[in-house]
Amino acid sequence: MTNQKMLKIAMIQSAEDMGCTPDDFLKSENVTVPFHLGTNARRYLTEPITCSFVSYGNNVVAAATGEVYDVVSEYIGRYEFCHCFETPNMHWLNERLMERGHKICFMAEYYLFDEDRAQNLPCAYETRILNQEDFEELYLPEWSNALCKDRKQLDVLGVGAYDSGKLVALAGCSADCNDMWQIGVDVLPEYRRHGIAATLTATLAKEILKRDKVPFYCSAWSNLLSVRNALRCGFTPAWAEMTVKPEIVINEMQTYSGWQQEYYDAIATCHASGNSDMFIEFMLDKINLTLDWAIEQVSEKDAYLSESVQRLLDVMEYDVPYTAAQLMQKLQLKSRANFHKLYLEPALERSLIT
Repeated sequence: MTNQKMLKIAMIQSAEDMGCTPDDFLKSENVTVPFHLGTNARRYLTEPITCSFVSYGNNVVAAATGEVYDVVSEYIGRYEFCHCFETPNMHWLNERLMERGHKICFMAEYYLFDEDRAQNLPCAYETRILNQEDFEELYLPEWSNALCKDRKQLDVLGVGAYDSGKLVALAGCSADCNDMWQIGVDVLPEYRRHGIAATLTATLAKEILKRDKVPFYCSAWSNLLSVRNALRCGFTPAWAEMTVKPEIVINEMQTYSGWQQEYYDAIATCHASGNSDMFIEFMLDKINLTLDWAIEQVSEKDAYLSESVQRLLDVMEYDVPYTAAQLMQKLQLKSRANFHKLYLEPALERSLIT
């Protein structure tokens, strides 16, 4: 498979993930489109997604929901595409998003494999090709980048490095798209900085290509070890992404991610003690916290709704038909364009009105 074909497949996938066309990424000017998560989008993408920014190096394409469409359009109109992913410009965007209950959430760089740049990297340890049936006992914290226990059915292929029969490093790939498989890699701490990760990553990328799929790799800009691994084994930067989500969703993510280490500590304590008391206490405590949070949310207005959508619902009576003019009058609005973008379209997207 040629590099050009892999890039084309990646653009088709990105278009499916946000609701634009692949040709939008090739334009010289920045583009804004309504956000739409396609039926063949990457399988780990979950709504609500307020906005997605993607750049393949020509421009930035932004897909936004109606409630922030005007802010996003203004933002990518103010700055050159390469500066839309930089501070302090992002502060300008985030401040205006927060006024409507949303924040910047994820930022990442994605890489595609260049077989012409790939080298045959040596490995001091035995390597083995692993298939799905080999992963069953490997869903452990030390292999959490290579495998995902929440999506076991997508973990389809891997390469392991073994020291006297002990697994010391693992690269795995997830069938996150119909035509693209994403690689993740883990190396036990005492075996790091010996080039094992690059060898396994490059080997797995070649195995993926043999199956007529596109290997891709993702890393945060600040994760320099991961970036160096990608470059060393033949991956090159292909596109960058930035995602916006409702503020309440981000707050939930931060809360639950903070529990992960407690979860692993509880399991380790149970193994050492030979009983499950600590794990049961951990689970009961988190269930209570989750129930408290759910009760708090139910007692409030829908926190996922922007202020404009909530205002629209407040002025409407159930099962009463309204014209746009009537609703604008009730809301004391004069701009039909703003009514559609900030009030009507977001409510229709969420099926709150028909």
